[in-house]
Amino acid sequence: MSGTVGRRGVLRIGLRGGRKTTISEQFAQAPSHIQRAIYCDRLLPEMAYLYIMSSSGGILGGDRHALQATVGEGARAHMTTQGATRIYDTGEGDASYTARIVLEPNSYLEFLPDVAIPYGNSRYAQRVEVRCAPSATMTYTETLASGRIASGESFRYALYDGAVAAYDDSGAPRLYDRMRIEPARRDPRRFGMMGGHTMLGTAYVLAPAPAVRRLYPIINDISSNHPGVLGGASVAHRCSGIVARMLARKSEPVQAALHQVASAVRQATLGVPLEAVRVS
Repeated sequence: MSGTVGRRGVLRIGLRGGRKTTISEQFAQAPSHIQRAIYCDRLLPEMAYLYIMSSSGGILGGDRHALQATVGEGARAHMTTQGATRIYDTGEGDASYTARIVLEPNSYLEFLPDVAIPYGNSRYAQRVEVRCAPSATMTYTETLASGRIASGESFRYALYDGAVAAYDDSGAPRLYDRMRIEPARRDPRRFGMMGGHTMLGTAYVLAPAPAVRRLYPIINDISSNHPGVLGGASVAHRCSGIVARMLARKSEPVQAALHQVASAVRQATLGVPLEAVRVS
């Protein structure tokens, strides 16, 4: 039993809508845990801000972490992480993370984790599955660094394998995106992949079709014209979502662009922009 303690992190969250969004269900298994809901947005005082935390310094070989989140009807939430996700050398093994998210009718979720930093010789797989009602909205972002750049570990990781799959509430597919990077087999720094860039950012937007049509030119403009960022956006099948991919040489420009995408989605669906919020 001692060999599994801290390796099977589980976080299960249920959110209920109302005059303000509250946590209706919460279960955590080390090293995963979450703070109480914080209400810190002056423009949307009913929105719950949730900070996902870990009592571990990072992800180690053999770790199997999982998140389950249900955003109830009419609930509004912003989820993020306490800081960067550090994926340590996994040795001869690997590590994985699975997130399953359900958005009920008229719900709204921003899930904006901090940057993931894969260390040298790390092997990591991440799967995100979303069930989204037609009237719900979600912005999910990923930021992947090339490694510990200052330590000379750029693209020294063994494997980063990530996938995002989204379905409507009947199970019909909305979008699917898969990214598998093995630097030793194919150098990501080559032309046509990442070139001289070290940061890769992706934004996934699920929203009703009319909102997707309005948002696409805005998000494509952010992706292709934001200072310090090279990228673009695509619309998913039947106008069911948007995927925007961005490259940068530093983390700040790509994270600022992803924040701007989330702000555009919030403006289009809730009528107010996403502000930079400081919590003391």
